[in-house]
Amino acid sequence: MWIDVGKLIREHVPDKNGKTLPADLSSGSFEFRDLTDIGVGSLFEGKLIYDKTYGHVTYGCSLCCVYNAPFLAFNPLGIPFTGDSQNGVTAYENCSGIYLDVSNQFLYGWHTGSTAIATVNYMGTHHGAGVGSTTSNTSGYLTHSYARNCPAARFTPSGGANVQVPVPTKVLPIATLSQGVIICSNGQGWNRIFTNQLQDQFGRGYPHAGIVMADILSFGTNQLGLSPETGSATTNSNGSWGDFYADCTSACPSSGQSNALQTWTYNGIPLAHANTVIYKCTSITIDGF
Repeated sequence: MWIDVGKLIREHVPDKNGKTLPADLSSGSFEFRDLTDIGVGSLFEGKLIYDKTYGHVTYGCSLCCVYNAPFLAFNPLGIPFTGDSQNGVTAYENCSGIYLDVSNQFLYGWHTGSTAIATVNYMGTHHGAGVGSTTSNTSGYLTHSYARNCPAARFTPSGGANVQVPVPTKVLPIATLSQGVIICSNGQGWNRIFTNQLQDQFGRGYPHAGIVMADILSFGTNQLGLSPETGSATTNSNGSWGDFYADCTSACPSSGQSNALQTWTYNGIPLAHANTVIYKCTSITIDGF
C-alpha cells in the first residue's frame, strides 16, 4: 500500500472524520495498525519517503503496539453442573491505553486441570462434568516488545473454574420488600414478600436463570386459619426469585400465630433443608435463616 502524503495535502483530501491536512504541513507523526489481527499482526512498515519539492527523504521508524500480561476474563469461572459457561482472554494494549478482548489469539489453546470436573472446547466454552473446583488454562501468542519486527511471545493465562450446584441450606432471603398487614377489604390480614437467591457450595451466588423453584408451605400450630400454600417461580439472571404469601381474615386474634414449614424444590427435586416461618396477623418474623 502506497500513500502519497503530498497529494493528500495538495488536494485537501479529507479523512473519515472530514478533516484535512494543513497546506503548510512539513513534518509530523503517524500511526497505523492491523485491525483484523490484533494479537500479533501481519502488518509491517517498510520505509516512509517524504518528497519535499525536490527530494527530501525521511525513513520511517516503526514501534509496535504491545500487550501486557493477559488474564482470563472470569476468574474464577462459575460453571453450572451439566451446563456451559464461556471464558475469554483480556489484555492491556499500550497504544490505545485500553483493555482489549484478545480471545481469538488463544483459540485451540484451552484445557482444564481436571476433565472429570470441567471440560473445555477450542473456543473457551467450559462444560460442568462434575461438582468441584479445578483450573482453566489457555495459551497463545501476543506482541510483547517495542522492537521494529514486532516479536511475539507465548502467554499462558490461567484461573479457577468452579462447577456449581445450589446448596439447600443457602436459599436465603436477600431483600425484604414488604411485611405486615396486607390490603384486604376489611383491613385485616398478613403477608410476607421477599426475594430469595440461590447460593452454591462455595458460599457465592448461583447466578443462573431459568431454574424452576417451587415451595410447599404447610402449617403446624395454626391459630390464624391459614391455608397450605404451593407455588413456583423461575430464577432470573442473578439466581433470584420472588416469594409471596398473603391471606385475609375477618379479624385478627388478640393472641395467636401459625408456625409454617417451608420446603423448596429445585427443578422438581426437594431440597434437604426446610425453613420455619412464624406468621402473626399484624407482624411477621422470619426464623430459621
